[in-house]
Amino acid sequence: TEPSVTYPNPDAYGYARTVAGVDGVKGNVDGDGSDPALTKLENPQHLATLAGTKDLVIMEREANNLKILDMETNAVTTLFHFPDLAIRAICTDPRGEFIFMMFATEIKQYDRANNVTTTLVSVEQMGAGIVEARGCAVSKDGYLGTTLVWYIDGAFVKKLWEVEIENPTNVVVHDFEAVSNDLAYSPDDRYIYFGHTNHIAKLSRATSETVVVAGQPGVFGQVDGSLADSLVAGPSAIIFEGTGRYIYFSDFRTIRRIDLTVPTSDPNYVSTLFGSFDSSQNIDGAQPEFWYLNGLALAPNDAYFYVSTDSKATVRRVSLGRDLVIGPPAPTCTACPAGMTSDFGSTSHLQCFTPIIRAPSMHSTYTELLPAPHNASFIRYDLGSVKNIESVNILLRGRGEKHGVQRQVSSWNTLKV
Repeated sequence: TEPSVTYPNPDAYGYARTVAGVDGVKGNVDGDGSDPALTKLENPQHLATLAGTKDLVIMEREANNLKILDMETNAVTTLFHFPDLAIRAICTDPRGEFIFMMFATEIKQYDRANNVTTTLVSVEQMGAGIVEARGCAVSKDGYLGTTLVWYIDGAFVKKLWEVEIENPTNVVVHDFEAVSNDLAYSPDDRYIYFGHTNHIAKLSRATSETVVVAGQPGVFGQVDGSLADSLVAGPSAIIFEGTGRYIYFSDFRTIRRIDLTVPTSDPNYVSTLFGSFDSSQNIDGAQPEFWYLNGLALAPNDAYFYVSTDSKATVRRVSLGRDLVIGPPAPTCTACPAGMTSDFGSTSHLQCFTPIIRAPSMHSTYTELLPAPHNASFIRYDLGSVKNIESVNILLRGRGEKHGVQRQVSSWNTLKV
C-alpha cells in the first residue's frame, strides 16, 4: 500500500479563499497556481474529487471544458475541450480510476491510468427523442446514475437511469418526475439522494420509491431545523461526508448540512454551515459569503469544501480545519464475507457491500426507447434471491411510424418463468 502524504492546511475552520479565477472575470487561461488571479475560468459548474489524488475536476458547461485543479498548488490545467459536444455533468468512481462525463446525448468514460476515453452509452442506446442528461454519480457496486429527459409525442418523459459500468447494455430505469442537477449514492448503496426544486429526497434503488429528507416540495425558503420545519431554496450539488454521517448540499448562496446521526425531529437535523440566504456577492475570509453556488466537492480527509460559481467564474475553498491527506482509498475488508461482494474495477482495495435486491414487480427495471422500431428491446430484471416466481408482468413500450408521424404504443405481456 502506498503511504499517505499530508499537506498542512494553513487556514482556520471556516476561512474561505479563491483558488482559481477572478470574481466576475471570465476567460480560458490555465495557471500554475502561484497567483489564482492569473487563472481565468469561463463558467465552472460541476466539481468532483478523484479518490487517492489531489486532483479536483472542474466542468465548464458553456465552454465544454474539463479542467484539473491541483489541491496542493492550485495549478489548473485543461484536460479536455469538446468543441462539438455539450457537457452537462461529471462524476468519478469511488476508487478515482475513472472520470465520467455526461453530455446532452451520450456518456463518456475517461480511464486515467491508460489515458483512454471511450463512449459508455451512445445516443443510439439512449434512444430517439433524448434531449437532456442531468446529474451524475457512481455506486460502489458499479452503476452510474443519471437523470435523462426525452421529448416524445409532444411531452417530456423523465427517467433516472442506472447504467452498469462494466456491462452498459444493462440499465435499470426508475420512473422519475424530477430533473436533478446532482445525485449521490448513500454509502451503503441503498439509496440515491438528489436535489430538486425546494427539497432534498432519496430514491430507493430496490423499489424506486422516493422520500423527502429536507425541505418542503414547492415551498421556497431557507430555514434550518427539523425535517418538518426545514425549507430549501434551490439545491444544486449534493455530496456525502466520508463516513456517511452527513449530507452536504449547496443551496442558493449557502452550504448546508443534513445530520443523519440525529432523529429527523431534532432541531439540528438541517443546518447552515457557511454563507447567508441574502448574500449579494462573493467574499473570502473568516466570514465567507457566496453568490449562487453551483458545484460542491469535499477534499480528502474533509480538509476543505470546494465550491464554484459559474456566473462569477471562480472556484473557492472553505477550510474545515483539517490537513489535506492524500492516499489510496482505504479498504473495508481484504475478503468479503458470505452474502457480500466487492465493487467493480481493480481488486487492490476491496469495498464490501450487500447486493441490492430489486423487487420483481418493479416495472422500471427495463431498458426502453430503443431507436429502431424493428429492434427487440433488451429487458433485464434483477430478481435477486426472490424465489418461486410464476410470472412477471412487463410493460413493453415501442415506437412506430404511420405516414411519417411517430406515435407511442404500450401493451402488457406476461412472461412465464
